[in-house]
Amino acid sequence: HGQCPICDSAHLEYEFVIEEVPVCSCQDCGLLFLSPQPESGPVRERAPAMESNALTGIYAANAAERMRELVAYSGRQGGRLLLLGAGPHLCAEARRIGFQVYAFSAREFESLPATELPVGVQACVLFCALERMRDPLAGLQAAHNLLEAGGCLMVISPTTDSRAARLLRTSWWEFNRTNLYYFSVDTLQSLLIKAGFGDPIIAPDRSLASLNYLRERLAATPHTLRRFQWLRSAMSLSPMFRNKTFRFLHGRTLFLVRSNVYPPQPRLSVIVPVYNES
Repeated sequence: HGQCPICDSAHLEYEFVIEEVPVCSCQDCGLLFLSPQPESGPVRERAPAMESNALTGIYAANAAERMRELVAYSGRQGGRLLLLGAGPHLCAEARRIGFQVYAFSAREFESLPATELPVGVQACVLFCALERMRDPLAGLQAAHNLLEAGGCLMVISPTTDSRAARLLRTSWWEFNRTNLYYFSVDTLQSLLIKAGFGDPIIAPDRSLASLNYLRERLAATPHTLRRFQWLRSAMSLSPMFRNKTFRFLHGRTLFLVRSNVYPPQPRLSVIVPVYNES
């Protein structure tokens, strides 16, 4: 990258390294991203662990809660729904409440021709997908083009100013080669505005977790367990405590926005102060 994809600044600096790939930051807006990005090719997705009944219950409960938030914001409980990056639990919950679901991975969505994508969808969900796209602005603009006027977009993405990111710092499990971009709340909101979305509702994604859930997440970053002794101690508790659910420090942020329709000819409003001297 020669310039920031959000603010177009050329003031970029290297910060640290993730899995032998340098992380670059924009000194003007604060966006972090891998630069150079890993070569195109098959995406190295981590193999999913076998789910226990307890973990399945957590994923299903989180999926149901996210769909309730989408329905409350959009006012719709049905229609055409585009899901990007969503797992089987979110897809199943969307179908259960009446949506016609079109599901793609982030890379599939970027590579498919427009003729193979649904049009006139009422809502779209990007679940941990935007940060994996090679061009997140183009991805948002493509989603905007597929939404009907006033259609709703939900973005759930890890954010660098979340409590989990601040606690774990460079040991945060979201720092890996799969995620090409690392947004803060401000940088992601700026990107959504630039792509033509408005009316935002922004909230921490306080999903349910358990100690077994955290163990699954941290399995990809064993150095985090070595660094934080209290996490290692917690993992040694009995199964009854390891499966108990709680709201963990949020590492993701939820954005709900609507697609705006702009006139082809921009309009400028000028406000002039007028004094009544009579």
